[in-house]
Amino acid sequence: MKTIEASFEIVTPMFISGGDNEADLRPPSIKGALRFWWRALHWGQCLQETDNEKEALKQLYKLEAELFGAAVNNGEYGQGKLLLKLNSGFKNNEFKDSPPLPGTTYLLGQGLYNNKYLSANQSFTLTLKIREPKVPDDSVIEGVINSLLLWGLLGGLGSRGRKGFGSVSISSLKLISKNNGEATIEERPIPKTKDSYKQTVESLLKELSGDLPSFTALSSKTRIDISNTGNNAENLLNNIGMEMQLYRSYGRKNKNGQRKVAGKDAEMNFESDHHIMFDFSQGKNIQEHPKRVVFGLPHNYFFSSNKCNIDVNAVDSTMQGKDSQYRRSSPLFIHIHKLKDNEYIAVQSLIPATFLPAEYKIRLEIKKTKKKVSIPCKIDWDDIHTYLNRFEQREKIL
Repeated sequence: MKTIEASFEIVTPMFISGGDNEADLRPPSIKGALRFWWRALHWGQCLQETDNEKEALKQLYKLEAELFGAAVNNGEYGQGKLLLKLNSGFKNNEFKDSPPLPGTTYLLGQGLYNNKYLSANQSFTLTLKIREPKVPDDSVIEGVINSLLLWGLLGGLGSRGRKGFGSVSISSLKLISKNNGEATIEERPIPKTKDSYKQTVESLLKELSGDLPSFTALSSKTRIDISNTGNNAENLLNNIGMEMQLYRSYGRKNKNGQRKVAGKDAEMNFESDHHIMFDFSQGKNIQEHPKRVVFGLPHNYFFSSNKCNIDVNAVDSTMQGKDSQYRRSSPLFIHIHKLKDNEYIAVQSLIPATFLPAEYKIRLEIKKTKKKVSIPCKIDWDDIHTYLNRFEQREKIL
């Protein structure tokens, strides 16, 4: 049996907890993250081998279930081949003792501000083993290794993980093989510079499918940028948050009637969104949903002038009289990565996929009156590309 040992560092605060509501990192959470990146990485391979989306989905599910496990169905699957162990003992912290910067606060959103979290600059090591058949399949092992690398180069864990919180940086990776009682250790190279980081990501993603996937998976439509570089992870995350807030927010009027966002002049890039939602709050009929839904759902609007609060959700239009609200996670992944000599990079990955199934719509609902309207989903990926292009020092990887 071959063993993989991989070490990671928590780069930004990680909001993740167990049953006791204490911040804690546990194997099932890590396995879930690896499962996500494994699936995203292997979609193109399955599509290439089958040349048929339906068959590719079946093959992907089968391979994933065999490796990570799945509910027993007609005697198939159950526990997967992948065994994972994690060291323990992490420090908790709370934001209430150290208020975050304004851009970080924007990315954090409401509801997590006073929650406990795992502090940055803590390390953990994973030990992974794969129950092999009589004839070892090296491609399975390499698939796990590549998924570990991808997670440790682009991903994170926990609440607001796609907003840069809980970013993890891979620091070492070893493949240990035992033969007749003797161990052979193969150390895999880990990027420590910006150039080697770019080369590693490019090599991992050199074979991608050309079509837009039906779920969040890597494809030729994926875009990965190094948006900024610095020597402080917190400041980098704050800068990303400030840029996103300035790009997306309509702003609030100050006493002089000027619209401001975090003390700066509002850009009002999505002025039409504001007008559409305000018209709806006044009882007018509307034909469009806000463009900003492309950043993920749900989100809401509040108009201080008429005290109107509006929720925007994805709904299944075929479900009559049932609670049919659904989330649509953001297709934009923010990751703060640590390199050598305390150099950090802010990486943003746009991973487009079918935004919502055909039968889904975007529903606007006024909280107080329960007035609702459902509108066909129509999104424009250029609204995110325009945001990514505002980082003048960006370096495009894909």
